[in-house]
Amino acid sequence: MSRARALVAMAFLPACVVASPVSAQEAGGLGAAIAHEATAKVLWQNPSQILFAIEALMDRGMIASTRSLGIPGQATALDLMALKDGKVLWTAQLPSGVDAMNVCADTLVVAISGAVQGLSLKDGSLLWEQPLQGRLETGWEPSPAFAQASWFAEKAMKAQGIGGAFFDGGGKLYTCVSGIAYRLDPATGDVVWERPIGFSIHSPLITYKDMLIVPSDKGLLALDQETGQPRWGNPLGWIGQVRVVDDCIYGVPHMQGLCRFDPETGDVLWQLEKLAPSPGDTLFHCGDRTVVISNRTPMIIHTETGELLWSVDAGGRWADTDGQNIYYSPNGTKQIHAMSIADLKEKWVAEFTGFFFSRISSVKPAVMGLGWGEVEAFNADTGAAIWSWKAPMIGGTINDVTMTADDRAYYIQTKDGIIGFDVATGMPVLEYPGEFFFCHWMSQRNGTLYFHVSPPTNGYVAAIPLTGAQAAQ
Repeated sequence: MSRARALVAMAFLPACVVASPVSAQEAGGLGAAIAHEATAKVLWQNPSQILFAIEALMDRGMIASTRSLGIPGQATALDLMALKDGKVLWTAQLPSGVDAMNVCADTLVVAISGAVQGLSLKDGSLLWEQPLQGRLETGWEPSPAFAQASWFAEKAMKAQGIGGAFFDGGGKLYTCVSGIAYRLDPATGDVVWERPIGFSIHSPLITYKDMLIVPSDKGLLALDQETGQPRWGNPLGWIGQVRVVDDCIYGVPHMQGLCRFDPETGDVLWQLEKLAPSPGDTLFHCGDRTVVISNRTPMIIHTETGELLWSVDAGGRWADTDGQNIYYSPNGTKQIHAMSIADLKEKWVAEFTGFFFSRISSVKPAVMGLGWGEVEAFNADTGAAIWSWKAPMIGGTINDVTMTADDRAYYIQTKDGIIGFDVATGMPVLEYPGEFFFCHWMSQRNGTLYFHVSPPTNGYVAAIPLTGAQAAQ
């Protein structure tokens, strides 16, 4: 079994903010710090090819995964595992791979070739199979395999299952097949109602109060959740990327900018010209402002009027926020800017000194810049450089889309494994060595770090404790 090395507190970095970053190499190097420390066993490790890290399922203490059985006629095994100890609670044999998955009530709903199946969460038994005719609509939500390979840390990608095909509306199961919206009974798979809505959908289904919101080729349509009867429609044509934030509905008509819709009538309240979020971008509210966190065009909009208050060309580098400030880098620079969302006043500007700069991550009390094989941390209040780390080997890359953080530590994947740093000091708190091909997913919860790696090495999902000797002191 693979092992993770526990790290004790090392006195090579100052605890206070300094004028320039202190590197791990200057103080003996990360490699030197971990070389002679005791190791701790991984809590558990199970084989896995495609992981279904569904938030609602993980909240119940479980996680689902598929793997090849290598048996003719039995193409895929679906394992349901307990998060606490990795115990396989049950295994279901499926005739094909899984295209999408979500949990609704006590049913695990899976899309396989030509059908929708409902599996019992208790024992994996087949509760029902619904052979809906046509193509299962998924909108822009990535397939399970692509979701792993791209792992968006942005919150917008994690709300409803994986694959975008099934929506759980408080125990009501919704899906769309070849332009027809369905409500299914999650216990039996029976069709409660069906409603033609257009040629196809371009964003996963969502709900607002007692309505099902459907973005389609013909525009935006609101259906009554109980009956499927239309409540309102807006014939704007091709609609994608619909989001509900608090009591606001946002969407993007084809080749146009972000719109805000009246949730009671479907009328357009305001629309930006040409500026539109992309899949994976995060929308949230801060006071009377709507904030879009993006790697293309981060922007701040007045929620009521639609006035564009601020935007910037980010040139492919992800911005980030702590809910009060936005941290961004203008295209063509290696600067990190901190700006108050409330008054649009710049708080500080810091310079990333490394060779290549790709992403900003806000994890208080620091703001991190990620580059090719290096991390630089800045004080979130002042912008002062506080610590830096560089990969010990030339070509030691960092996967800048697979990362997670708890209230004190920041975990990233490098060429040589997974490394965790104390956010305030840069002190190494965890190393999981391994030259696996790709770490598709990482998440921490309840004092445990979970991650998934896949072929060409043998794919597996594993858990590492973040408490005791392996936690920052």
